[in-house]
Amino acid sequence: MLDKEILCIPIYKKKLIESEEILQSYREKCDNLVVKHDEGWGYAWANFCGSWNSNFLTNNILINSSIFKDLLDPILRCTQEYIEELRMTSKYSIQLSDSWLNATSAYGFQEYHRHVPNTISGCIYFSSPKEFGNFYVKNPFSYDQHDELDIFMTRKIIDLEDGDLLLFPSNLEHGVMQNPKNEKRYSLCFNFNHSVKE
Repeated sequence: MLDKEILCIPIYKKKLIESEEILQSYREKCDNLVVKHDEGWGYAWANFCGSWNSNFLTNNILINSSIFKDLLDPILRCTQEYIEELRMTSKYSIQLSDSWLNATSAYGFQEYHRHVPNTISGCIYFSSPKEFGNFYVKNPFSYDQHDELDIFMTRKIIDLEDGDLLLFPSNLEHGVMQNPKNEKRYSLCFNFNHSVKE
């Protein structure tokens, strides 16, 4: 599951939703959510990046909404598998801290950011059209310190398809390239915190 070839970062990727029918159902739920609470596409989108999220409704949509409740257990199982592969399970337990729906409009993007002080972050893609708002991570090996490792590559694009789940360390800088098409991009995002086991 872990792809250690991606900039030597332990990134977890798995096809979580195989059925196109189920994916379409989630897309329709996302459409309805945006239209109901945003008065249509473009009304309350962040001006600087052309995206909308559900944080103003609830800071934990997986817990506080019935829309995505069927995804909670699969996400928890995959995250548990991820932390086992990271060998975190002997010392730490994890808890879901927040979750939200992201919607990206035409020409939308997301600049580099991190999700600290969380431990593990992730997202599920309901719609991720080709050549549309690609997800990328920043190379953590700064060229000014390790120029022999990073002369030419400052970021890595992660190939994602509809139904994919992605997990990564929360302190990893990541972003979304500008969407060149007038298509909707939906992702359900979340963070986990950790605590030391007693």
